[in-house]
Formats: sequence, structure tokens, C-alpha cells
Amino acid sequence: MRTAIDDVFATYTRACASRDDVKRAMTLASDRAREIVASASDADVDEEDVLDVALDAFAQLTRGVSTVITRDAYDGAYACVFMFARSRRGRGVARARAVRAWRGVFGERLRAWTTYVERERGDVSMVSYDTWMQTLEFARHCEIKGYGLEWYDFSEAWPTLIDEFVEARRASDEATAGARSGASDDFGGRITPPLALGGGDWKRKRTIAHAHALDAGGEDDIMGLANEFEREAQIRHAPKRACSNMSLDNSAHAM
Repeated sequence: MRTAIDDVFATYTRACASRDDVKRAMTLASDRAREIVASASDADVDEEDVLDVALDAFAQLTRGVSTVITRDAYDGAYACVFMFARSRRGRGVARARAVRAWRGVFGERLRAWTTYVERERGDVSMVSYDTWMQTLEFARHCEIKGYGLEWYDFSEAWPTLIDEFVEARRASDEATAGARSGASDDFGGRITPPLALGGGDWKRKRTIAHAHALDAGGEDDIMGLANEFEREAQIRHAPKRACSNMSLDNSAHAM
């Protein structure tokens, strides 16, 4: 199983790094990941063991002492973790597994985010691919612009779950103003492992190209989408999920 998972990571990240037919490579990687997960399940291998192997493959690929990885390749490796964490027949990742996978990827970074999703968002059953990938972009923005979140703009196309986390975070910071020295002292942790930050002007871009290549999800995914639209309507936000399967930057990598 380890060799097969390593091969998925290696093949897809190479395609991402070279930008060589990424859409097709993503479809092949996604299908292969499903086959591996199904075979492991048939062999009575615990799904948590499969995720452990995927997280170790991610670490080996992105955190070696001599590792130099491009941002596109890093995005591909991060997307592969999603492939092995998602539910066997659906498109999303169960909330508890998403939290576990995020902690495996980010370490101590974003621990306030993972704690929020774990302890305060019992209404969220599944984490979509869109939210998964945008969490990486959120982490990068925090790393560059600061964990105090003063830079965060609700008018930009962040997933609703991240909007609600930032709202809760700001409310908590206001309530505890003066009680601690900085707004990010229990949020950012230490900045290891690296995030392959890359270059760019760090203006917000929506990059959801190729999302449609993931196979159709089940009822849980549809219900999760409906619930998110309902929450956005209640807080009078434009429904951001309308952008989820559109590419506004076809030159950028996304799955």
C-alpha cells in the first residue's frame, strides 16, 4: 500500500510542477486513490492507517532536509492528502478526519482553526475539496500577512466556514482584549513545516480549476452544500459556493 500511495503522490506532484495536463493527471490520481482505499478496506486495513500513510508520504515529499518543492507541486501533494482522507464514495472529507489531516499537514500552525472546526462546528459533517484547498491558501496568507487576521476581507471569495471562523476569532479577540499580549499567540504556533509560499503579489485569487473532474458526491455532499447556502443567506452574504466549480485563473493550479 505504501508504494502505491507514494506513486500517486509522486506522479501527481510531478504533473503539477510541470503543469503538464494537470486536469488529466488529477483525474487519474483521484481514481487511483479510490482504488487503493477500496482495496485497503477490502483487506480490513483501517482507514486511519491509510490516512497515516498518506500523511507520511506528504511529509516525505515536502519536508526533507534537502527538499526544494515548488508551490504547484506542494499544492498537488496537499490535494493528494484530500484524496486519501475523503469518504470512500463521496467527494468530501468527514470533519474529524479533515481536522486530523490538517494537523498532520500544518503541525501547530492553525491550531485555533482546527480546534474551532473540531469543537464548535458539529453542524459541519463534511469538508469539501474547495474548503480543503482554500484552507491552504488561508494558511499562506496568515504566514505572509499575519495571524492577527487584520488583513482578512469578507468580500473576497473565501469559503463560508473560514468567514465564520474569522468572525468568531475576532469576537474572541475583542472579548479578551488586554488579557494577552497578541491576537495570534495561540493561533499560529511555529512556522514549521514550510508551506512552499512561492512568489506573487498575494492578491486574493479564486483558483478552483479542475474541481469538476472529481467524481460526483453523495447525499451528504449535497446536504452540506445546501446548508452552506442557507447559512450565507442568513448572514446576507452572496452565496460564495456559486464560484466553487469555476476557474477564474486557468493558469493556476487547483484540483
